[in-house]
Amino acid sequence: MAAKRKITKKLDKKKKKKWFSIFAPRNFGGAELGESHVVTPQNLIGKVIRVNLSKISKIRSQNIRIKFEVTEVKDEKGFTEPISYELLSTQINRIARKNKSKLDASLELETKDNQKIRIKPIIITRGIIKGGTYTTLKTEAISILEKEIKKLTFDSLLDSIIRYDLQKSLKAKLKIVTPINTIEIKQLNKIKAK
Repeated sequence: MAAKRKITKKLDKKKKKKWFSIFAPRNFGGAELGESHVVTPQNLIGKVIRVNLSKISKIRSQNIRIKFEVTEVKDEKGFTEPISYELLSTQINRIARKNKSKLDASLELETKDNQKIRIKPIIITRGIIKGGTYTTLKTEAISILEKEIKKLTFDSLLDSIIRYDLQKSLKAKLKIVTPINTIEIKQLNKIKAK
């Protein structure tokens, strides 16, 4: 008898949950990102949803994922803010070929709106570079990124990366050091205050 009572209690809990829609911010067109199965709309706060960029914008690239976090609930709908950008590892493997040098960096910086971020750029050169050229290229790239990011808010930085403006600007400035094949941003994440 006791076992049957437990089963009915579990079913009652499931009946209380409802599906609530989660929406992207206005700068991503306010598209519906998905739904979440929770008891009350307030339980949506803090939920994270990962979406392929091609599903919410006109950009056709299947290799970019954006993470959104629900920060606000209105009229039983969850509204989000972007918290991270990620380039899929398959795309990185595709661009990094033989007879080319690959420079990686992981930087913790602060945007114009005092948002702490972690950004991971990847630079692929046209040929193999060593020693002084490698060091100079990495130092210059870090210096340029620090200056550029201080001028931008998190949202404008994310927009600049998605439209490829930051990468083009960086490539134009670094090609003086050595010929560059491509520059990608592997990751961009908001760092939460502890």
